Amino acid sequence: MALVMLPCDLPWWPTIVHHLTQISTATNAGDLIESMQRIHNLCNVGLDPDEAETSDVDVFNGFHQFLDELNDEEKFSFFNHTLPCIAQRAIDLKRLRPPNGLHFSLQQQGDRVEYNRDFVASLLAHGFFSTFPKRTLKTHPTLQDFNFTNFFRYLHLEHQKCKFRSLLHYFNYMGRCTPQKKIFLSRKVMHSSHWLTLDDWEQCKLPLCPLLIRRQGDIYSIGSDHVIVCSTTNRIGGDVLADGMSMECIQLITCPEMLVILLCVEALEDNEVLIAEGVLQVTKISGVKAGNVMLEKIMSPQLLTVCCMDPEDYSEFPVLQYQQDCILRELNKALVGFRQKSNSNGILPRRLSPIGESFSSTPEKDTSIKKTESRQVQQHQQQQPLQQQMELPQRTKFIVLGSSGECLPVTRHQSRYSSCHSASSTDQEFHSARTSFTEEEVDDGSSKQYSCQLDKEDRRSIFAERLREALDRAEAATAETEETDIRYGRDGSCGFVLEEECAGSTDPNVFRERLNQYRSASSKYSFTTDYSSELEIVYEQLGRWLEEDGTIPIDVDTKAIRERAVIQFAGNLLKRTLSESFVGISVTDGIQEEIPAKNIKIAARSLSLELARHKNKLAAQLVSVVLNRNEDLMPLATYNWGCSSRKGDPQLKLFIQWLAASVALLPHIVYFTAANSQLNKLDTVCRVLLDRQWSVGDLISALLRYSDIKIVNPHENISPSLFEQIIGMEERTPYDKSDNSTPE
Repeated sequence: MALVMLPCDLPWWPTIVHHLTQISTATNAGDLIESMQRIHNLCNVGLDPDEAETSDVDVFNGFHQFLDELNDEEKFSFFNHTLPCIAQRAIDLKRLRPPNGLHFSLQQQGDRVEYNRDFVASLLAHGFFSTFPKRTLKTHPTLQDFNFTNFFRYLHLEHQKCKFRSLLHYFNYMGRCTPQKKIFLSRKVMHSSHWLTLDDWEQCKLPLCPLLIRRQGDIYSIGSDHVIVCSTTNRIGGDVLADGMSMECIQLITCPEMLVILLCVEALEDNEVLIAEGVLQVTKISGVKAGNVMLEKIMSPQLLTVCCMDPEDYSEFPVLQYQQDCILRELNKALVGFRQKSNSNGILPRRLSPIGESFSSTPEKDTSIKKTESRQVQQHQQQQPLQQQMELPQRTKFIVLGSSGECLPVTRHQSRYSSCHSASSTDQEFHSARTSFTEEEVDDGSSKQYSCQLDKEDRRSIFAERLREALDRAEAATAETEETDIRYGRDGSCGFVLEEECAGSTDPNVFRERLNQYRSASSKYSFTTDYSSELEIVYEQLGRWLEEDGTIPIDVDTKAIRERAVIQFAGNLLKRTLSESFVGISVTDGIQEEIPAKNIKIAARSLSLELARHKNKLAAQLVSVVLNRNEDLMPLATYNWGCSSRKGDPQLKLFIQWLAASVALLPHIVYFTAANSQLNKLDTVCRVLLDRQWSVGDLISALLRYSDIKIVNPHENISPSLFEQIIGMEERTPYDKSDNSTPE
């Protein structure tokens, strides 16, 4: 696995230490800037051979001006306390360096890495002094430049000064005390084995989790007991080390320890998120929209858990966000971010280094098929009449990952939404059982002879009589089987495997025991075994138990036995459903063996949608019983993710996050509307959904219906809003793919 090249690993490390020592004793801006300029000329070298090697003597002019504007008290504090603290942090890098070095977080490789807080502070100090090799978009397309070189260029701006003071306050706090709790960065990936399609979402019967609405207030004041959503770019950080002042930049600069993400984390792809745990929030920045930026220092910083997710940018063509592949992309990204304590081990071949970090690699162009097709759709829609825009929902059938080229499907059956095509009903070709699917017919003589025989009336009657006789024999065999009270996977036969071993035994219990053993073994390799009748019986029995819970007095021992049976059944059912995809969860084969409750909880939480595919009332009940209580899960605090400058629909984005939080089984979600006028009816919508008792699948169906309407009528004055459409629905109705009409 690739290692980040740290300044202490380079041959000129002694020279860097010498300059840092001089900086720690500097008493004026001139001496400080002179030493920093020498470090910049020594270290800030890029890999681009076409880049001219020129010394930028004006790079620290903004910093020099900032120091000159400080009053006497601020200058004394900076040169006598803050600056020596930053320099000493940088000098301690070699001592704090992990024995195995600092690893990159690579695309499509889930991980969870622990960082010492002092080590992170040392890395920030080196970023401050710009001691890392220079990175550009050409040489490192999936990485950010961690040096503060460009940061100082904009230090004449007021909001940039607030960002810089936030960083200085962090080092002042770390000089007084260092929290002992570690920092964790987790890259979470939803691989193809766990990828959910629109079919899976529609079949989910889980209830919607509680939604708490906050019209006013700041999401960053929610506290450390919630997971905070941060809307980021795919290259996390954006322009935070330039002149950026977006929500992403504010989040990272008020929690400076998150800046280390720019150093070692590759850009996020469509099925990835990043979770930062235990990062210090040292300041609050407000008044950005009003143009009156203010900084509030937090004297007792709190440790936050931040979920970094990158929404798509629809600023150029907002209607693209209603395409099915775009909706699915946001749903799955939010789900993988909101799930907690799930298995994140990578299963794809591991790359040795990030793109652009190896000298033998060439910069990878951004050739994502999904983005390319989106641009093609944009050109197509600009050229075609409005009536022909119904082809948009099915233009992209897959979400393609740029690093591996892996294709993630939008639906399990790609012809599922063919009704959106105006010409699909006339252009399709149909075949009968007597025709071939190939263009060239292969005539071997026998097929023609057999066909001619069936064309005769007497031959057809003989064939029908023989077919009825075969069916009668099958029914008779089935009746004999039922007399012995034995159920087989295939009607009328015990299977070729059991026939020889069980020939000498007439005990039905022996047949049943061995049959169950072979069924357990076969479930590891196949999804197509015929268990429908047996599962339905088990579903009904367990369903009755769940309905009786709390309504009928049951002794403690019986209740414990029932709960144990439900948990064990859930484990076996999950194992059978997922087969080889069930990675990282230890579940036993036999019913009589004990299954660790912790593993079953993780399995049920992570794979609740797999249970929902059985379309049974037990699915949602089973998850709640297995989980018992979700007190160990942190609630979520979020806002209008992907809106504002990215032109996302606030109503659509709200539902996407609500649905993902519900499937992740979070206790509740706190939503900050930021007084957005499009969310004024949110209280009414919540009451309507609660009264109708809608599930996740019901709400997904409504979203897909609305997306079809918006694709055809992208202008807001033509069609009602998503909230208005949901309120206008009188009852729960499934999504009819052939019905694309606008509801009255």
